[in-house]
Amino acid sequence: MRSTSLSLSVVVILIAAGCAHPQLADTGQTVVLSLSKLDCMTRGSEVMARLRTVPGVRDVQFDVRRAEVTIAVQPGTSPEVLLEAARSVGAGIEPSIGAGKGSYQPAEEFPPAADFKLVARADEEAPDLGSLRVANKVTLVEFCAVWWGPCHELERHLKTLLLANRELAVRKIEISDWQSPAARRHLKTVAILPYVVVLDRDGSEAGRHVGRKLEDLDGMLKPLFASTAAPQPTVEAPPVTAPAAAEPAAPVAAPATPEKKAAPKRKKAKR
Repeated sequence: MRSTSLSLSVVVILIAAGCAHPQLADTGQTVVLSLSKLDCMTRGSEVMARLRTVPGVRDVQFDVRRAEVTIAVQPGTSPEVLLEAARSVGAGIEPSIGAGKGSYQPAEEFPPAADFKLVARADEEAPDLGSLRVANKVTLVEFCAVWWGPCHELERHLKTLLLANRELAVRKIEISDWQSPAARRHLKTVAILPYVVVLDRDGSEAGRHVGRKLEDLDGMLKPLFASTAAPQPTVEAPPVTAPAAAEPAAPVAAPATPEKKAAPKRKKAKR
C-alpha cells in the first residue's frame, strides 16, 4: 500500500466518479476490464493512470464499487494490449476482459471465540452507537470499507486483539461510500478510514481512532484494561500439616565406671 491515507475530498471525488455510470468520450467503442481481488481502491486508480498512456485510449473511468475500468478507445485498439497494460501495474492486479467480475480482497474472518459482529452491511442503516455496547466489556465500533486497504490492516489487528483479550468486543459497520446511510449519520466530520469509536465497560465513549496508526489505538485501549483488570484466580495453598513429633530417643546409658581393683596387700618383711 503506497498511500497511507486519503483526504475526504479526494476519496469523495474518486468514489463519486466511480459509482456513477462512466461518462466517457463519445468514441463509439469501449472496453471494460474487471479487476479481481484488489486490496485497495488506489490500485484501480493506478491501473486507470497506466491505461491513459496506451496509444489509442481516449478516456478511462474507474468504478470503485464494481472494481471495473471502462476504457474509451479508438477503433482497432486491441483489448489484449489494454489487458497487458493493466497487468504491468504490478502484483495484486488481476484484470480480465468483460464486466461483472471485479472484486476486492474479502474482509477478515473472525473465529467463533472472538466477540465480533457485523451490525450493518454496506448501504444499510447504522444503529445508534450506544446500543452497540457490550456489557462488562470494552467495545470497539469500527467503520470500514472493503475497498480501502488500511481497513484490512485494522481488521487483522483487531482479530489478534480479540483472541488475546476476552474482555474486548468489536462491532462493525460497513461503509460502501461517503453517501451511504451509515456515513451520512456517523461520519459527517470524519476525514479518512478506518474509523473506530471506543466505548468503555460502562458504555461511555472513551476515545476515537482514525487512520492506520494501530499503535495509537493500542495506547488508547491499554488504560481501559489496566484500570479494570479482572482479578486473578486465587490458588488455594495446600494445608500445612504440623510435623509429627519425633519419638523420644532411647536414653543413652552412661558408660559403666570400671571397678577399681583393690591394691594387693604388702607382706611385712621379717626382721
